[in-house]
Amino acid sequence: QSEAASLSDLATYFGGNLPMVTGRFYGIPAGSTQAAFTTVISTLYAYPIYVPNDVTVSTLSVGCTTGQTGGACRLGIYADTGAGYPGALVYDSGAVSGLTSTTVVTKSSVATTLQAGWYWLASIFTASSTFPDVTSSTAIYASSLNSQLGATTAAIALTVSAAATSGISVAATYGALPTTFTAGGAPRSNVSTPVVIMGV
Repeated sequence: QSEAASLSDLATYFGGNLPMVTGRFYGIPAGSTQAAFTTVISTLYAYPIYVPNDVTVSTLSVGCTTGQTGGACRLGIYADTGAGYPGALVYDSGAVSGLTSTTVVTKSSVATTLQAGWYWLASIFTASSTFPDVTSSTAIYASSLNSQLGATTAAIALTVSAAATSGISVAATYGALPTTFTAGGAPRSNVSTPVVIMGV
């Protein structure tokens, strides 16, 4: 076994990252609490996920908690730039309809292989008028995302409530996802981020 492989195995072991197993579903940030969140027009959401082993993604899903007329979404996977920010688009689901009632909405036949490393799960939503509510990761300090994404000031990092980070978001137009994630995404402090579930 190579030295690089041995170091990778040690990092996985001590980092607490078990391998992803075929037939299971991933995407809930460690330590997070899920809650309904009303999505917002022209907003692209994203949060990081660590993939500890090479996997083939078969499905992407979101949970619609309150559907709306014309409710739909696009789901994506972005590679990390190596600088803690989403970069190149790996997969775009195209329009996924069905966010019109309380249900789990799934994009099947994703068939996208990811090598071990950091990625970002992204989502953007649309509707005829009022936007749908979806299952989201709330902004709590126990979530791994809060420590991974960091705070925008030391004061926010040291506060005891109302500032935890749950992901990032950036202004975007609903449609084909940008081939490179839009620059300038802001941390989502004290606000939820939609959860995307990745089936492997």
